[in-house]
Amino acid sequence: MDPADEFQEDWPIHRRYFEVFDKVFPRYEELSVNIVSVDDDQQTFFTFYREICDVYTSNLDFAEEVFDSYRMLYDFVEPMYERTFKAISAMEKKLKDEE
Repeated sequence: MDPADEFQEDWPIHRRYFEVFDKVFPRYEELSVNIVSVDDDQQTFFTFYREICDVYTSNLDFAEEVFDSYRMLYDFVEPMYERTFKAISAMEKKLKDEE
């Protein structure tokens, strides 16, 4: 690519106005990126990222179900433990009174 060619469409910035870029970026052509390739890579990344987000969301939903189930189980069993504790305390008291 010849920067002196005023009609070169691929040249990003016209040399006549921005000569400093040739000094700062002497090997600009080597740094050029195929934007289609970058876009394809980005879309691939987004696809995998979406899958990861879906799995993460699924795991959060499952964890919420587990915690809700545990809360329901606890609410169901806790009164039983309280009654059992009262029964054991009463039984121990009665056994001490009989001795």
